[in-house]
Formats: sequence, C-alpha cells, structure tokens
Amino acid sequence: MSKVILYSISGLKWGKSHTKWVKVGWLPCSWDNMDIIPSKYREGLGDTFVITRGLDGCLFLYPMPEWEKFVDKLQQLPSSQKTRKIQRQFLSKAMEVSLDKQGRILVPKMLRASAGLEKEVVFAGMMNRVEVWDKERFAAEELEEEEVSLDSIMDELGIPL
Repeated sequence: MSKVILYSISGLKWGKSHTKWVKVGWLPCSWDNMDIIPSKYREGLGDTFVITRGLDGCLFLYPMPEWEKFVDKLQQLPSSQKTRKIQRQFLSKAMEVSLDKQGRILVPKMLRASAGLEKEVVFAGMMNRVEVWDKERFAAEELEEEEVSLDSIMDELGIPL
C-alpha cells in the first residue's frame, strides 16, 4: 500500500505570495531505461530539478529552489577537509534533469549504481526533497528504523510528540 500526501504551505517571499509543496509519504514503482517520476511528485519537483547521490544508499531529487538553498548552505561552510568531502559528495554527482512529455528522466548509470537501483524502486517524500531507493534497500532501512528507539532519538533532538 502506498500513500503520498502533498501539503500546501502559503506564505510571502520577496513580497510575493508563493506556495511551497511539502512532500511526505512513500510510493513504490518500477523503473526501466527511461525512469518515470510519479505524477504525485512532479508538481513539487517542477519540470527541471536536480538529482544527486543521497545518504544511506539513496538518490536525492531536489526542486531547483530547494537545491539552490542547499548549495548556499554548502558554500557557507568553513573550508576544511570535511567540508570538501561533503561538497564533493553532493555537488560532483549532481545533475540537472528535465522531464520529457511523459514525465520521464534519464538517470545516469553512475547514480543508479551508487544507490543500487534496479527495476523496483520506492519514492519517499522528505519535505524539501524526494528520495529514490531500491525497494529491497528501503525495506531493510525500514526494519532498521523499527529496531531503533525513535522516541529516544526524538527526545535527544528535542522533538516533542
């Protein structure tokens, strides 16, 4: 069973009204040579977005405005070996992609391999980005999360229920 929820948050930015789509939930699907982005995520990502290597064995898909914010944060980090590693992790593997008329993109083999993506994948909405996981890896990650005491992690981070 899959569930995707799109929340609309309205506000003002630069004196103009805007709506930001916050993506949450997950959605399994199949990918072939040309990879279809589920319609539930297309509006939030836009026609052109950035795909890059993510963390924990997935890919990150960023709408252009969110990608620009992320890059700004990376640029503001103090110069150090750790900073360069983080920047290399995300920036050197990033690609700007555009949807074709059928809502498809071509994911480079290097990115597919880094996330271990085969035919069955899962899209996970993570508020300001979408993660793409190999279906089996996602299931293993979910099992690992069940074993970890999320309530103690939330307490540690100061997140009340």
